[in-house]
Amino acid sequence: MRMTHLFLLAAVFAALAVPSVASADADLLASGDTGLTAPTGIARTPDGALWVADEVRGVCRVVDGALVDSPYCGNAPHEENEGGENEPPEGETDALVQPDALAAAAPVDAAGAPVTPASVSGLAFDPRTNDFYVGDRSSSGGGVWRLHYADGAIAGVTEIVAVADRVETVAVAPNGDLYYALKRAGQVLRVADPGGEPSAPELVATLGGGTDDTEFAVESMAVTEDALYIGGVGLSRLSLTDAGATPQPVAGFEGREITALAADAARGRLYVGDVAPQLGDVVEVVNVETGDHEPYERGFATVTTLGVDADGAVLVADDPSLVTQFTAWQARLWTIPLHETGWPQATITSSPPAASAARDASFAYRSRDGASFECSLDDGAFEPCPGTGSGEQTYRDLPEGKHRFSVRAKDAHTGVHASATFTLDRTAPKVIAIQPSNEYLEGISAPRIRFSAGEPGIAYTCSLDGGPFKQCYSGNPVEGLAPGVHVLRIVGTDAAGNASDPDAADASVRITMLARWSPDAAARSAAPAAAAAAVPGVAVAGTSAASEGKPLLFPFTLRFKDAKGTTRLLRFGLDAPHGSAQLRVTVKDWRGRTALSRVVTVKANARNRLDLTLTRAEQRRLRPGRYLVRAVLRTARGAEGNAQTHWLRIKR
Repeated sequence: MRMTHLFLLAAVFAALAVPSVASADADLLASGDTGLTAPTGIARTPDGALWVADEVRGVCRVVDGALVDSPYCGNAPHEENEGGENEPPEGETDALVQPDALAAAAPVDAAGAPVTPASVSGLAFDPRTNDFYVGDRSSSGGGVWRLHYADGAIAGVTEIVAVADRVETVAVAPNGDLYYALKRAGQVLRVADPGGEPSAPELVATLGGGTDDTEFAVESMAVTEDALYIGGVGLSRLSLTDAGATPQPVAGFEGREITALAADAARGRLYVGDVAPQLGDVVEVVNVETGDHEPYERGFATVTTLGVDADGAVLVADDPSLVTQFTAWQARLWTIPLHETGWPQATITSSPPAASAARDASFAYRSRDGASFECSLDDGAFEPCPGTGSGEQTYRDLPEGKHRFSVRAKDAHTGVHASATFTLDRTAPKVIAIQPSNEYLEGISAPRIRFSAGEPGIAYTCSLDGGPFKQCYSGNPVEGLAPGVHVLRIVGTDAAGNASDPDAADASVRITMLARWSPDAAARSAAPAAAAAAVPGVAVAGTSAASEGKPLLFPFTLRFKDAKGTTRLLRFGLDAPHGSAQLRVTVKDWRGRTALSRVVTVKANARNRLDLTLTRAEQRRLRPGRYLVRAVLRTARGAEGNAQTHWLRIKR
């Protein structure tokens, strides 16, 4: 998709709730079941027809909330599975449409090449010539196409610009000039009289370029009588009347993700759409003469493109799936009727933290002098709330969970609401730790204890043998343990400040550390074992029994040799700790059949090098292939320790 920063912001704010619909001032033109995804352009023709550009579907007419199938609009769902192959959803048999597949259904020229853009980006309509203009983001080479509109359908298609670059978006000026932006070159170019015999493109501005140059990435463009507006990270204005002018930032939009722009030159307005789920996704209106701006409508879910029809109504496309990232193809189409600006604006000046364990929630808000207020909780109906010019509202005994508070100001007009989201959580997390099944060998292997509270946003602290709690992370090694039995306790604290029970049995683990080649292991093990025994609710096994009961085998080296094609052997290098007596080795083929089984005596408290020479029968069984070698130490009494496994590949 074309929006470089959009998905990063969507990932950050995915957990925040968004309204299912915009406010009452916006009318729904098409619900989220049309099969559109992140439309790149929207326009209404003088005959009232609504048109949408979609990077995958193509250029589509929308009638009664549904797409009209045509050679330029692939009216079929698009799905991608992990294997890269596409299959229709269960119960559907329609052919699936890929970006390049749209062209296959469209007319072709004499050479058989499709005469339609492969991957549509942007949509601009010139009512003077009845021509649509769209960009092509095809990775194999893009361009700009003119689609002539007649009798309610696209009557002809012409490629007027071909470039070895992706065309990000297009815009038409009031005088008919065409502007388009290139991705890799980071350039904006202009074509004069694109409806006739177009002239060579003229460079308007170079903004940066390169796939990693996010600072200058062009997401959207709009043109007024005297300026080109460019949306990306922030909003910029480029004067078209001052020679040598460079894009200048528009105050009030710094750092915001401007994904959509539309100009109403007749009324001196610029409409700006951004992706800000924490604000409810707002469409703002800018006075192009003064630069003043204010919210025009809120409550969308990731605005992807804007348009303006002849009556001044604003056309909006949004896509909730870009916020949730759960289900694609949910884009919706809206219209905002033309209305006055200068409405009272409400601002929330104080609100609860993003997460807390409180039962009540209090808010403070303000607007211009004389304005009253209406409030809503959790997207319910707006009701009068305290204050004139400013006020405060408190909600008591709220249930746990995510909540949204909205407030709007009212005098002669009712302004656009402002919202704040917050979560109340009074439930402490429950930490579950995985008890190690093996002992560990001093100086060789550090325990890695894994634990979880089953919910995101948890901070963990750990206490070892009754010591102070310190920050810790699941799976990090517990270093520097002396021989003996240790107890690790874990506490999880959520974003609301709720802490788990430090004495919970499921949040404590015993760690047995064996001494390596140490005759005084018992003496050195006494102190940790005593400290572990002092921890409430944790039973401690005898250290001597633990060290002599199950010998620990730490990772060994394994080599296979074939000396001059005659003698084959398996060579092991390992350290045998106290109590071990034998090494049992088993080799199995890929089918799980045993090809070799040996028991070898080892020296305890010593480093061993074992060469297992294969018999002729074993050599015949160990043919070229892949084998799983399993080795385990056992004591003289027959107790086995942990197993180590290695894959062995024998070549010809």
